[in-house]
Amino acid sequence: MKKQVQPQTAGTQPAKRKARRIAVAAAPIASIEAALVVEAPAPTPPAVVVVAEVAAPESVHQVTPAERQAFRSEALELILSAQVPASTKTYSPLSHLDLINSVKEQLDKRGLVVKDERYSENRKGQQMFGHVTVQGLNGEQDMCLGFRNSYDKSMQVGVVGGSRVIVCSNMMFAGDFKALQMHQGNVVQELNTMLGKAADRLEDHYRKLQADSDRLKQVEVNPRLIHEILGELFYSESVVSEAQLRIIRGELREQTNFGNGTLWDIYNHTTEALKTTPSGLIIGRHIEAHQFYLARA
Repeated sequence: MKKQVQPQTAGTQPAKRKARRIAVAAAPIASIEAALVVEAPAPTPPAVVVVAEVAAPESVHQVTPAERQAFRSEALELILSAQVPASTKTYSPLSHLDLINSVKEQLDKRGLVVKDERYSENRKGQQMFGHVTVQGLNGEQDMCLGFRNSYDKSMQVGVVGGSRVIVCSNMMFAGDFKALQMHQGNVVQELNTMLGKAADRLEDHYRKLQADSDRLKQVEVNPRLIHEILGELFYSESVVSEAQLRIIRGELREQTNFGNGTLWDIYNHTTEALKTTPSGLIIGRHIEAHQFYLARA
């Protein structure tokens, strides 16, 4: 049986009441993704496309025209053409292509077949985000492994397990984000160790997210509560931008895939809007949104 969640009363949560009043009119507040990434000026929405898998080249510093054509992706064209920085005594760069190939290699070693892969970039390929999906355990969501990298030292290379909703390709990431602390020494070896552990735990993360999804589906919402939630997401928590708030509003009007009147619906409207997040912030924003909604479930 679904449980009814009542919005907070005016006497107990004055801050939330204020958020409801100014959620539309207030200017967006810049948010800082603590311990994950340095906030960058918001670029134009990143290109996110489905691409085909290609074999790993012999050198990660040289990408042939044939390989670029095989990826068939404007985002990956920028990602692969970005110049890998030179190594120093304290910094050993990891190429984007090395990261992509290592992710698929670790999944392949465990018999996990990649269904598709998607990428976005920022700062002309200086920052990249990618995620690959493999067959899930139900017909609603697939297992997903998200990863990121940068050449401008704005963020650490990292990986997180999650899931992707099949009907709309919305991603779910929650906690247990793993990052390499330093880009020095044998980066590829350290990367493979980190990715191997993430791949080993992918099914566990997936099952946890299924349980979280079930919790969200049991919580009914009403227009007043929705307004309160969106005000907090934008004004109080800075999880979504003003432009993303407009996307959520459009999703609420259309209700294309989610219209059952539950917290799960609003969650997916939010993750739909988060697809426009700059690549360096995607993982952190999804984790923040997931924690925000679970606190209400």
